[in-house]
Amino acid sequence: MRTFATDERLAYRRAGNELQPRPSEDHVLSYEYRLMQLPLVRPDHPEVVPFDFKAGYDWLGTYRAPRVSLVGFVDFGAFAQSPQFNRFMNAVAMTAAARKISWETVERRKYRHHFTICNGLHERMPIADIVPFVKQRLEGFPRFRIQVKGGWFWGKKNGRIYFPVYPELTDGLNPVDHLTEVQTRLGHSLHPGFYIGCLQLMDHLRFNSELDVHEADELFDVLRRFRETTIVELDVTELSILRTHDDLILKSRVLERVPLAG
Repeated sequence: MRTFATDERLAYRRAGNELQPRPSEDHVLSYEYRLMQLPLVRPDHPEVVPFDFKAGYDWLGTYRAPRVSLVGFVDFGAFAQSPQFNRFMNAVAMTAAARKISWETVERRKYRHHFTICNGLHERMPIADIVPFVKQRLEGFPRFRIQVKGGWFWGKKNGRIYFPVYPELTDGLNPVDHLTEVQTRLGHSLHPGFYIGCLQLMDHLRFNSELDVHEADELFDVLRRFRETTIVELDVTELSILRTHDDLILKSRVLERVPLAG
């Protein structure tokens, strides 16, 4: 029987991670989101932060120097065939906030949905060394399964709905989840949390006088209802070394796909 990591092992419910706003509280897009991602989905928004050189963002959500990470791509077709995923998306689409979601971005990123395991590999070694390093460290690493649960907003990048990933645990007396084990093999700093970004807001959520409803209240009610729902379970048979110039990986390419052992 498969055993998956739980919230007790992972960081999803820690303070500052999963947003839990007060009733009728405006959902105001954070500086980080307006710098890193809003320019990629609505560059004409009046509160877009066009650049922040200190943070490494050169112009409208992009960075000239590429960043390299180890990620796991997910099969969006499996999401589309999931009754739970479709119920979630339909519920979101029925809210007043739906008009402020970039549905076009969902379509553009259909084959780019992923969870990041190890970021900043380019900061540890020359880019030319990354592929052989990762392949050597992950040689013989087994395939595993993940559960993906209902979406929520992250504290810092609070304009993006993420699906939290719950990896299968390893066997043995002291099991850890497989994604933490990947981080350990690569000598990466351990961060107990893995996220699939999906829906992007294009504006703040406020009281909608036309519909007499607070947009944030409706949307967060949907998120709470689906929080414990397993949206989909997926087999992870390979990981990918990804080079990108933006956080939504719209300008990116896969340097290498690393198959896992059967």
